[in-house]
Amino acid sequence: MSDRYVIVAEFVVREEHVDAFVALMRQHAGLSRTEPGCEAFEVNQDVNDGGKFVLYERYHDEAAYAAHRATAYYARFRELAPAMLVPLRGEIFHRRSVLRSVV
Repeated sequence: MSDRYVIVAEFVVREEHVDAFVALMRQHAGLSRTEPGCEAFEVNQDVNDGGKFVLYERYHDEAAYAAHRATAYYARFRELAPAMLVPLRGEIFHRRSVLRSVV
């Protein structure tokens, strides 16, 4: 069994903040991809609804993900993103899954 640690998150961005969110995610993804334990960091925008985004992150293991969450740019993302997003039940994510690779 693999120890790969995967996060899939769906966001809905307020229409007036889509461009700012894309800029924030480009910077965040670029920095995240330089982390030694980060194997993939993809941000995807719905082609039919530009306010919907899906984030896919894959780390070597849970410790690598914890190291990611300890970075200054992760803190900056958590500080800036909520004002850009449409919350669901008080959460910034419309859906968030934490997964382990099995193959």
